[in-house]
Amino acid sequence: MCYTGTTIFRNKVVADIGCGCGAFLDYIKGVAKEVIAVEPSKSYQNVMRKKGFHIYGYSDEAKEHWKNKVDVITTFDVIEHVEDPIKFITDIFDLLSEEGQAIIGTPTEAPVMRELLGEIFEKKLLFSTQHMWIFSEKNLKLIAENVGFKKVKVKYYQRYGLDNLFGWLIEKEPCSNIRNSIITETFDNVWKNECNRIGLSDYIVLYLCK
Repeated sequence: MCYTGTTIFRNKVVADIGCGCGAFLDYIKGVAKEVIAVEPSKSYQNVMRKKGFHIYGYSDEAKEHWKNKVDVITTFDVIEHVEDPIKFITDIFDLLSEEGQAIIGTPTEAPVMRELLGEIFEKKLLFSTQHMWIFSEKNLKLIAENVGFKKVKVKYYQRYGLDNLFGWLIEKEPCSNIRNSIITETFDNVWKNECNRIGLSDYIVLYLCK
């Protein structure tokens, strides 16, 4: 919830696109007015149907009933997997109400890791091979503005700490964290905050309003 807080969902019609098993929607359903789950997986749809959510496989299906009616749309770690990111954001625009807002999160190219690890990063980091797209602040803003969004804001979030970075450098493998007393919480937070400030973080979130 660090990307959104909870206040924006209170008494709102909320949709989560690519919601998986609905863990995020479980968290907000107590404050939201209506909850819409968009998820292509049939097995996840069955789970969420039992929870009483409005279920749709794709945004096009949701638009048949919810076009211009959704107050808040969230979608995390999804846009990098879709075939057509422009259509993806266009569908979000179409679903949103006049005062609606969308929050779209996606991994960046992780520039610090890429510079320090070079070829190892390219060959072994998971999303380098499984993601169809890697987005930057520039191209995300360009797509959103061309679709028609008037208010476009970007924030950076460094998810992985120094223990992860040092582990990669030492072991040359993913998910290899080291434990060292020098990496205090304060030290780690300074690292993350500096990555966020200069736009070198591993995650980027797009905040959109019509």
